[in-house]
Amino acid sequence: MARTHELLAEHIAEEERAVFPIVARYVSASDWDRVEKAARTGGKMRFEAPRMLRHAEPSELAKMKKEAGPIIRALLALLVRGHDKREAIIAGPAR
Repeated sequence: MARTHELLAEHIAEEERAVFPIVARYVSASDWDRVEKAARTGGKMRFEAPRMLRHAEPSELAKMKKEAGPIIRALLALLVRGHDKREAIIAGPAR
């Protein structure tokens, strides 16, 4: 499981390096908003939110935290803690 987790993380990172510049160049902000909205309706908050926070660029993370407000930030902290515990069970402690 740990090796699979590691390979998936590498795959996602490589995909983001290759795909996001293309998206930024060719996809309008309104189209991207529709994609994100569709992704949110099919996702699970306890998985997606910690993953977004972990992989966001520093400027994106600062913007998300500013817009979230204190209650949402506290909820996100709890979701991240739970996500990290589940991930540690699957892949071992974070390195």
